[in-house]
Amino acid sequence: MLYISNAFSPSMLTYAPGGTSVHFEPISTGWVLSLLDESEKTVSCVGHANTAAVFSSLLETDIPMNRIAVKLRSDDQMIIGTIDQRLPEGATELPEEAEINWLLVEREV
Repeated sequence: MLYISNAFSPSMLTYAPGGTSVHFEPISTGWVLSLLDESEKTVSCVGHANTAAVFSSLLETDIPMNRIAVKLRSDDQMIIGTIDQRLPEGATELPEEAEINWLLVEREV
């Protein structure tokens, strides 16, 4: 499964005997679009309405706000978009001076 989020927490991991590692890889917006396009099922776990609206606008696809608990399994991936500043209330687009850094997260066992 592919998740899209605005944050990552260790509580998103299930732990395996011998330990669990997580790999974070910086990716481009184009790569995000490719992953979304290729995914059979994408689940949003974006916890803020403004962030979901900005992601939706930037990626030209519906990314709903969806505060859910996520547990990554070994075959799951997560795209995390981190915005380098707090969004203004009601924002639906990325402010001109702001940037989004995208990361691809994969759990390694």
